[in-house]
Amino acid sequence: MRGETARSSVPVWMKPIVYGAGCMVIAGGVLPGCTIVHDTKASAGYPNVPTAASAPFPAATPTSIQTDEGTEESPSAPYLVVKEGRRLGSFNNLKEALEAAKNKSGARIDFKKLGSTLWSEEPLQAERHIEAPLIYQMPELERGCEVTSLAMLLQQAGVDADKMTLAEEVKKDETPFEIVDHMIHFGNPNTGFVGDIATFQEPGLGVYHGPVKELAERYLPGRVVDATGAEFDDVLRLLQAGAPVWVIVNMQYQELDDDQFETWVTPEGMLDITYQEHSVLITGFDDEYVYFNDPLGEDERAERTDFQAAWEQMGRQAITYAK
Repeated sequence: MRGETARSSVPVWMKPIVYGAGCMVIAGGVLPGCTIVHDTKASAGYPNVPTAASAPFPAATPTSIQTDEGTEESPSAPYLVVKEGRRLGSFNNLKEALEAAKNKSGARIDFKKLGSTLWSEEPLQAERHIEAPLIYQMPELERGCEVTSLAMLLQQAGVDADKMTLAEEVKKDETPFEIVDHMIHFGNPNTGFVGDIATFQEPGLGVYHGPVKELAERYLPGRVVDATGAEFDDVLRLLQAGAPVWVIVNMQYQELDDDQFETWVTPEGMLDITYQEHSVLITGFDDEYVYFNDPLGEDERAERTDFQAAWEQMGRQAITYAK
């Protein structure tokens, strides 16, 4: 169970153990932790920290076609924009596909490999729920919320995947934990899992969408959709198409105050971190709430506007799959 200490403003190193993505032993206490791209501090002048609103989509090869205008279509581009039966363009990147579809009233995005519709501009349903397995990260993986939520996503897709195997296979960042001139130096979760995934008794953090997406591709080759950077309503439209969505939020499921963040040093530069980072699997929504499977062992809901604010603050990270 998640301790209520996770929802207070008491300095985390003075609290009992709180289950989340990251935790470390420091100054004789247990410190949960995970790096995070945070928009407020970035705008205040923190170096090398992209804002949540500008969090990049995964790198993509340029757009391949505008078939109605006679350009050549790339057979490998997975996202196909279609309107009234006409193929308007194929794209290697979901961001480009969304931009193109939104510029053409009545267009939709199909996943070319499967011939299924991934996104349309039709209004969101009043309510949508998807069944997905609920898997506990505890007791084996005290920092394993990201891989456990991925295990739920993969199992919902019919793939035989378990959290322990995923914990072994997820890419690691081996940068050691150090404190230099009162600054924490550690790995970058955009590169790989940082620290020890199994126990709070060793330093550790967590992992972000890039390495998780790479791992998911090994189990669902050619079907993984990285929606990082999208609008939240577009994420819900992906869920409306039939698949749950892996996300990074925080343990309060609402926007955090600035005092919940501090700056760490990684090999790639300075990043803001929060010790409340958490990963869950979104399984549904209605007009008021978002519903999700929490790997801490709870089938939960949170107010939709609060959940969206937490997700945006954590860099708009989202992964799903095409059905």
